[in-house]
Amino acid sequence: MEGEEAQPEQEPRVKSGIPGLDKLVGGGFVRNSVILVGGDTGTGKTIFGLQYIYKGIREYGENGLYISFAETKEMIERTASLFRWDLKEQERKDRFLFVRYQPKDVMEIVAEGGGTIRDTI
Repeated sequence: MEGEEAQPEQEPRVKSGIPGLDKLVGGGFVRNSVILVGGDTGTGKTIFGLQYIYKGIREYGENGLYISFAETKEMIERTASLFRWDLKEQERKDRFLFVRYQPKDVMEIVAEGGGTIRDTI
């Protein structure tokens, strides 16, 4: 109609599973976007990521991949268990994958353009 502005097409969104966050970010994260969560030690980055992955698996039918350059699989599973997020069960169902790279491997990954990580995803 004359005088009306066209509304931009809404990009597909992925719900975070974190109460209140989706409203703040326009309904969820833009599908296939890269999200960087930064902060000092103890600010909740790991919990944020694990909640996003676990809720995505359990509530939204997504698969989850956690790539770590520091924490061990046992540390991640222990943190998840504090919230009753059973990552071992999801791994058995091929819904969750944990991958850990040693710090020395990071330079190789960067040099190859992220090939190993890209292939895993």
